[in-house]
Amino acid sequence: MALEYGPVGLFVIGGFVFAIVALGIAYLIRPADTYDRKLITYECGIVPLTPAWHRFRISYYIIALLFLIFEVEAAFLFPWAVVLRDLSGPQAWGLLPLAEMGIFLGILLLGLVYAWRKGDLQWN
Repeated sequence: MALEYGPVGLFVIGGFVFAIVALGIAYLIRPADTYDRKLITYECGIVPLTPAWHRFRISYYIIALLFLIFEVEAAFLFPWAVVLRDLSGPQAWGLLPLAEMGIFLGILLLGLVYAWRKGDLQWN
């Protein structure tokens, strides 16, 4: 029974050896160029104006979450729209896929109206 796991053990050992060898080679051939500007928080060449623990307004995060929600909506809506003709054919489901997507979009529309009325979409 223990011999059945031999290939798995060899694969795991080979993975560790490969990782160690790859990291060793990368350590040997990388440029060791360290200077003060490279050690700042943002490595884009721009000197930061505030410390790294500066607090941001919550509206940045709310806008980002709303953007993410509607990006996920687009990710669900596009494949559904591509196969809609096959889903609503004569031998398929009829109007059920259209009704399901209508419910999905209705829930998202309610969320958008809620965020709009709450004032989360204003950038001031």
